[in-house]
Amino acid sequence: MTGQDLPSQASFLFDNKCDRSRSISRNLPTGRVVAIAQLSTILLLMLFGSVAILAQSTATGTVSGQITDPTSAVIVGATVTLTDTATGGTQTTITNDNGRYLFVNVKPGVYDLNVRRPGFAETKVPEQKVTVGTVTNVNVAMKVGEATQSITVEASGATLQTMNATVGTTLGFQSLQELPNLSRDVSSLLTLQPATAANGSVAGAVRDQNTFQLDGGNNTNDMDGTMNTYTGSYAATGGVTGVMPTPVESIEEFKVNVTNQTADFNGSTGAQIQMVTRRGGNTWHGALYEYYLGSNFGANTWVNNHTPTRDSRGNILSPKTPLPSNHYNRFGVSGGGPVGPSFWGGKTYIFANYEGRRYPQNTTVEKRVPSALLRAGVVQVQDANGTFQPYNLNPVPVTVNGVTYQPAACSGSPNGLCDPRGIGLNSQVSQIWNKQMPLPNDFTSSGGDTFNTQGYLTSLKLPQNDNFGVVRLDHSIGSKWTVMSSYRYYHLERAVNNQFDIGGVLGGTFGVANSTANRPQVPWYGVIGLTGTLTPKLTNDFRYNYLRNYWEWTTLNAPPQLPGLGGALEIGGEVCGNTGGNSALIPYCVRTQDARQRYWNGKDNVFRDDLTMVQGNHIFQFGGQFEHNWDAHRRNDNGQGIMAANVYQIGASSGSAAVGLSMPGTFVPATVPAAQVNNYKNLYAEVLGIVTQPQSLFTRSVSDLSLQSFGQPVLAHSVTDSYNLYFGDSWHMKPSFTLSYGLGYQLELPPYELDGKQVMLVDQGGNPVVTADYLAKRKAAALAGTTTSPDYDPILGFSTIRNVKGRKYPYDVFYGGVSPRIAVAWNPHFENSILGSLLGE
Repeated sequence: MTGQDLPSQASFLFDNKCDRSRSISRNLPTGRVVAIAQLSTILLLMLFGSVAILAQSTATGTVSGQITDPTSAVIVGATVTLTDTATGGTQTTITNDNGRYLFVNVKPGVYDLNVRRPGFAETKVPEQKVTVGTVTNVNVAMKVGEATQSITVEASGATLQTMNATVGTTLGFQSLQELPNLSRDVSSLLTLQPATAANGSVAGAVRDQNTFQLDGGNNTNDMDGTMNTYTGSYAATGGVTGVMPTPVESIEEFKVNVTNQTADFNGSTGAQIQMVTRRGGNTWHGALYEYYLGSNFGANTWVNNHTPTRDSRGNILSPKTPLPSNHYNRFGVSGGGPVGPSFWGGKTYIFANYEGRRYPQNTTVEKRVPSALLRAGVVQVQDANGTFQPYNLNPVPVTVNGVTYQPAACSGSPNGLCDPRGIGLNSQVSQIWNKQMPLPNDFTSSGGDTFNTQGYLTSLKLPQNDNFGVVRLDHSIGSKWTVMSSYRYYHLERAVNNQFDIGGVLGGTFGVANSTANRPQVPWYGVIGLTGTLTPKLTNDFRYNYLRNYWEWTTLNAPPQLPGLGGALEIGGEVCGNTGGNSALIPYCVRTQDARQRYWNGKDNVFRDDLTMVQGNHIFQFGGQFEHNWDAHRRNDNGQGIMAANVYQIGASSGSAAVGLSMPGTFVPATVPAAQVNNYKNLYAEVLGIVTQPQSLFTRSVSDLSLQSFGQPVLAHSVTDSYNLYFGDSWHMKPSFTLSYGLGYQLELPPYELDGKQVMLVDQGGNPVVTADYLAKRKAAALAGTTTSPDYDPILGFSTIRNVKGRKYPYDVFYGGVSPRIAVAWNPHFENSILGSLLGE
C-alpha cells in the first residue's frame, strides 16, 4: 500500500469524467488485491514506522520511473522528455546507471512522456496526470527498432506509486468545480477527508494544528492556526481555512495529507493542506460566473408571524413582522493564457481571477426593554401564590395606563418608604428608559418575565461584502529553469450583532436596530518560486512567501448614554449583543465581551529550499525552511470582564439575577417572599440607579510600570522565529518495493515581545521560579513539618522579562524537535502463484 491508494480510489468517485478510463488502464490491482496490499503495508509500517520521508514540494509533483528493454534489463543513457500539454514546455533528463530517471518540482497538470535511445523505437506515454505532493511512477519497456519508429503506449504505463506512504486525497480543478460546496472555498473540502471531524480536527489533532500551504508558501494563521476562532471566516463558512481565501475558480489542485506526512512536514500535528493556483496555457481561456441565493421564497418564522410591527409610540402598523429580505450573491471572472513576446529563452503565462460577494444580510433581533410600569418606577414581584404584585418605589403615587399606584411601604425604613432618600426613580435611568428604549411589541416570555421586562422585536442589517483577487505569472528561463509568482489580495467588511443600538443614540433611527460593530479583514499574500536543473542528477526548488494577516474588531467601545455621565450605565445585567436573552435594559451593549476593540497585524516571511539528487536507486532530498513572524496586537480589554472604559453596573452585577445589591432587609416590603428577595433587590437597584459594581482598566508603561492615561489600550509587538531542516532517502530496492528513511528537525523559538512587556514569576531575588522546583521544596518542607520556612512559603512576584536575570524568553527553548522516520511501500504482484490465479496480477 502507498499514499497513492487512497487518491486513486478517490479519483474514481470525484473525477470520473476525466480519470476513470485512464485509471482502469493502469493495470491497478483489483479491489481484493488492494485490500491484501493494504494489509501487508500496515503490518510492515507497524514494524518499520509510520511515515515515508520522500519530501514533497508543497506546490509541485514528481515523475519517476525505470527504463528497461524487452528482457527487463535496464537501459542506461536513454533520453526522457516530459512535455506539458497545457503550455508545450518540456523537461529532459538522462537515465542513470540503474536505468532510472526523475523529474521533480513538476507543476500539477497533464504531461506526455517520450523516451529515446539509439537502437530502440521511440516510446511515447501520453496524458500522465501529475498531482501536487505525490509521485507519478511511469516505468517504460522499450522495444528494439529503428530510431525513426514511434510506439505509443495505449495503457498509461504508470504503476502504483511506491515512493510515498502519506494518507490523503488529491482533487483536481474539475472535481473542485463539481463537488457541492456551500461557501465555494476549496478549504471547506478538508472536512470531507478521512479521519477529519466536522470542525476541522484531524486524526486526533485539534483544528488549530492544521497547516495551509499555497503555491509552496505558508498560508497558515500564526495566531490561532485557523480563521475561525477570532475572525469567523466568511470565505469558508462553518469550517477552517488559511488566511487567504481560496475560491474554487482560482485553484488548480487541492491535496490533503491527514497522516504519514513526509519528513519536511514536522511543524504541526494536524492535516497538511496543499493548494496550487491555476496557471495560464498556450491558448486563452476564461470564465464569467455568478451565483444567487435569495429569500424570495423562504418561509417566515413563527415569532415574526405573531409579533406586530409598531411605531415609536406603540401603535400597530402591521399584525406581523415581515420576513427580512436577504440575498447572497457571488460573482467573478477568471482567465489565463500567454502574454508578451518570448524572452530569456522562454514564454510567459498569466492567470487572474476576481471574485466578489455581496450579502446585504437582514435579520431580526429581540431586545429586552422595560415595561410601562418599570419605566415609571414600579417593580413587580411574585408573591407566595406566584402572582406578580406591584411595588411603587417612588415617594409619590404614579399613574400608569389609568391605574394609580401608591408608594410601597417598608416599615423598617426611617421615613416608612422603601427608598429612605425619598427620591425614587433615578432621573438618568428614567431618561434612558423613556427616551432611548422603544416600547415593547413582543409580550411572550422570550422577551423577559412579561411584567417588568418585555420584548422588542426589530430588524437588523448585518451586511457582509468582500472582494478577492489573484494573479499568477509563470516564465521559463531556457530549458532548465522556471520562475513563478502569485499575488492574492482580500478585503472583507462584515457587520456583526455584538453591539447594536435600538435607540438612535449612536446613529440610525429610533426603534430600528443599527449595528455599530464591524469585523474587517484585509490580508494579502505573495510568493515567488525558482525551480531549476543544476545537473542531470541534481535539481533545486526555492520558494519565498510573504503573508500579511490583518484583522480588526471595531466597535464604539462603551460610550455614556447621556451627556455628563462619567461612564456608561449597564442596567439589569451584562447579557447583550450576540448572547441570547439581551437582558441589559439599555439601548446598546457595553459588555466587555461585545464592545471591546482589538486588532492583529501579522507579517510573516518564509524562505524554503529543497534539493533533490538521484544516485543509483536512491533519491536523496535535503532541504530547510526559515520562518520569521512579526506580529502586532492591540486590545483594550483584559480578556474577561474589564476594558479601558468606565462602565457602571446597576442592578444585577452579572448575567445572574441572584447576584446584585447587598442591603438590609428593612428596605424590603414584608409581603415579598424570601425566595423573591434577591429579585426584588436587583429591580430596586435598577429603578433607583444604585451602582453595584464599577469596572475600569488601566494600562502601565513598560519602563517604570507607571499608570498610563485612562483609555490607553495594550499594544504588543512580538517576533517568533522557526527553523526546519530535513534529510531523506527513498531507496528503490526493487521496482515494487521502496524503503524510505530520513530525519527532520524543527526548532521554534518562543515568542519574544520587542518592548519587554512579557512577565515571569520570580522570587525575592529576581530569579525565575521553576514550578517543579518550587513544588518539590514546598513538599519537602511540609513533610519536615516546617510550614513556616522560606522554602514552604517564599515571597513570590512578577517581573518584566528584561529584569529577570539571564532570561530573554519567558520559557525555555526546546531543542529536541527531532523526527526520525522510516517506512516501506510495497506493490505486490501475484503473476505465477495460487494468489495470482485467484486474484489476478
